[in-house]
Amino acid sequence: MGKRIVLHVGAMKSGTSYLQTLLMDNKARLAEHGVVVPGARWGDQVAGVSHVLERQKVMRKPGEDAWQSLVDEVQAHDGTSVISMEFLGPVGLPKIEKVRDSFDGMRVEAVITARDLGRNIPAMWQEFVKNGGTTSLERYVEKVRARGGGRPVLARAEHRRHGPSLVRRARPRRGDRGDGAEAGCAGGGAVEAVRPDPGGRPGCGRPAGQVQRVAGAPRRSRWSAA
Repeated sequence: MGKRIVLHVGAMKSGTSYLQTLLMDNKARLAEHGVVVPGARWGDQVAGVSHVLERQKVMRKPGEDAWQSLVDEVQAHDGTSVISMEFLGPVGLPKIEKVRDSFDGMRVEAVITARDLGRNIPAMWQEFVKNGGTTSLERYVEKVRARGGGRPVLARAEHRRHGPSLVRRARPRRGDRGDGAEAGCAGGGAVEAVRPDPGGRPGCGRPAGQVQRVAGAPRRSRWSAA
């Protein structure tokens, strides 16, 4: 298959933390099957992605080589690598292209875990309140409806003064077969959506199994959660 990087780009509150825990807890087992999860810990991926996206609001300022160290580890591996960070989802085309161009000569694929909005919106509101927001759930939902304006494709949260901008409209380019800007940069058909189970429990194993398949790890290799 050659060098390949799989970017798990969110969306937020769709079981991402569960999958990230599985990836880091099973680094050695995945490596046995030719799948590299770069970074000594998941925080290294957070720092690297924060650096390449030039995020200003970060708990800890990443080092200047935070992103490049991940890229170097990926480039040194002749196979599949996986980076999972939901900050990669709600960004504009120039930054998506910057991430893609970091992996020159490699196949770049994106995986999106997408939870239905009936569960995603309350979960985002809870996260908003946890981080100091005071908007009621009813007002939060009103703002989502007011800003949606059309077909919801990717979910994101921008905790602004007057409420969130949760629904983002994708703008597919001519010839794209995936969804939105990520598809345009990763290449048509290189975007895969993974949905948590209908019961709304992202830790049930279905998303993990689908991401495991995309990454190329044999299904008989059971992942373990610490």
